[in-house]
Amino acid sequence: MFTVFITAFVLIAAYNIRLYLRTRDNPGALRTKIEREFRAYSVASHDAKFAFVGLTAEVVKEDEEVSTVNYAIVAIKSRRIARNESGEYFLYVTDGTAKPFFKHIPHSNAKILLREKYTEPPDAV
Repeated sequence: MFTVFITAFVLIAAYNIRLYLRTRDNPGALRTKIEREFRAYSVASHDAKFAFVGLTAEVVKEDEEVSTVNYAIVAIKSRRIARNESGEYFLYVTDGTAKPFFKHIPHSNAKILLREKYTEPPDAV
């Protein structure tokens, strides 16, 4: 029983040390990775309105959630609302390690989320 406890403790400690060493000195590296991932992201669509190219998208709103272990940043979750060239809005959520969550945001929702940062699409009547 004691051996199981010690083994579990060592494995948990090793995992936390690995996380700490990965980001302790350079949380900017994680932010840079997230930015590169966003700019490289693209979604093709038959309707150009709903196509998304991260390289040309305008980030309208961004926030991040920082996770720490013993005062060391181990993860950064970035949430971005971006607008494509057609004026459509998209939500992009990532932590830089897994596949990002990506979804189109209807204009009615974008107005609520963005408030004064919201702009009508160019073809709006």
